[in-house]
Amino acid sequence: MPWTVSDFSVNIDEPFINFQNHIEIDGNNRILFSGKFGSGKTFFLTQYFKKHSDKYSPFWLVPVDYSVSNNEDIFEYIKVDISKQLIPLLPKEPQEKFSKILYLQQFIIHSHFKIISSILSNVKLKIKPIEKTEIEISLKDILEKLPKEYNEFKKAIQKKGEDKLTKNIEDQLEKKGSIYEDDIVTQTIRASIEFLKNQDKKKESVLIIDDLDRLDPEHIFRILNVLSAHNNHWGEDNKFGFDKIIIVCDVANIQKIFEHKYGKEVDFDGYIDKFYAHSIYHFSNEDGIKLFCSSIFNNDLNESELFLLSKIMVKFYEEKHITIRKLRKIVFTNKIKNINIEEDFIVPESNWFNQYSQQVIIEDLLVKFSVSDFKILKVIQLLNCMIGDFKKLINILKSLEGSIILKQPDVIKVYDCLGLLHHFSLNIKKRELYYSYILDSKGNKVGCNFPLYNHYFIKLPWFYNNNSKEHYQAYKSSESYFKNASFIKSEDYKSSSPNEINLYKILYEITDFISKDKRFATAIGITS
Repeated sequence: MPWTVSDFSVNIDEPFINFQNHIEIDGNNRILFSGKFGSGKTFFLTQYFKKHSDKYSPFWLVPVDYSVSNNEDIFEYIKVDISKQLIPLLPKEPQEKFSKILYLQQFIIHSHFKIISSILSNVKLKIKPIEKTEIEISLKDILEKLPKEYNEFKKAIQKKGEDKLTKNIEDQLEKKGSIYEDDIVTQTIRASIEFLKNQDKKKESVLIIDDLDRLDPEHIFRILNVLSAHNNHWGEDNKFGFDKIIIVCDVANIQKIFEHKYGKEVDFDGYIDKFYAHSIYHFSNEDGIKLFCSSIFNNDLNESELFLLSKIMVKFYEEKHITIRKLRKIVFTNKIKNINIEEDFIVPESNWFNQYSQQVIIEDLLVKFSVSDFKILKVIQLLNCMIGDFKKLINILKSLEGSIILKQPDVIKVYDCLGLLHHFSLNIKKRELYYSYILDSKGNKVGCNFPLYNHYFIKLPWFYNNNSKEHYQAYKSSESYFKNASFIKSEDYKSSSPNEINLYKILYEITDFISKDKRFATAIGITS
């Protein structure tokens, strides 16, 4: 069964919208859901159908489990898996589950000798003036002659319908091997699906065949050919009567396997288009990672932290440093240790800037910083868990320097997460850590302002401004200096504010700083 996680409350509608628009296209009853290995296809579909459980009844198949089986056995195992998921959904009390047509069909198949005998014994001859003999056969009359046999057969089917499914699980019934198979188990599954649809007409049944491209090539084309033969033989209806069938794979892998087996000169597009009704749905890796981050880390990270983590993980995925499949094994249980950095940070030139109209109000001229104010530490802690080695993480970030330039409006979102620690690491021994100068047109110092980080002010609650009559509380060294800090664009730099930043250069500088500062390393559980 597909992997599941606990409920999530963050808004993840965006990754679902494109697929919802696709699956709801009129007549789109066969879907080829394509995405790279490890991109989170199964996770995405699990969450989608969980969210839309009022509209769909999904049935999951993972045929990679059948890889040790003979090729002709594949569909017998598929019927076992479908039966196992059907049985809990069916009522325990005998009911009129199947149509009279199905009862009649099976009665004819199993009682053809009796019916033929009855026909012969019920032939009526009419002698017309032109001496032409006409044979009149009434199926109603025949059935009236066989009430006992028909009713007994019908009751036996009613009684044994669910038993057939259970027996199929136990011994897989008989192994047919024909791509046109439509035995009693297949018919019982189809009738059960029809029964469930009649019970709740608002729901559509969906068969999901997962990880198809991970199968042996013979098994892949066995499954596809049976589905194709069914559509060719029975028309537009899907195998087993499902409203929709979703095949999950990487279509590029299927094409490589197809060309290796049949040759590049054989038309792959003409073959594969039988397995989707509208168009191939190409799953976005970025959407999958966003969904994963939102679902798993929603309780641990805020919006800016989730945004940055998603950005980093998409790049790590593209560079093959992580896969969603590997991330399933990660359980985020570590918490940031709220360490206060309490060595005596003496504010440089404190006597100078206190005399100006806009100033920092510091009572004892000593400050401290709390690790918990640096949001980026949570993200780095998670990345370290994913990669498994902090030195390796640093090397990965260094190798990615210059590989991605982040542009507006994403810059301010990233600054909210990593700006404080980057500013701290660059200015730990400088007065720029605490405030910036206000310069006149000649470059003279005429006052002070909030700390400045890459054309953004770090707004703090410890400033007083005579001109605007804004009066904030005085700073006391019992609190963190960066408490409740936020970023605002500097008016002086408005026209030249950076439209892009080198994200991985900044991340490398931050992680390199952490590796050399035991206080931060200890806070996120790095021991070496």
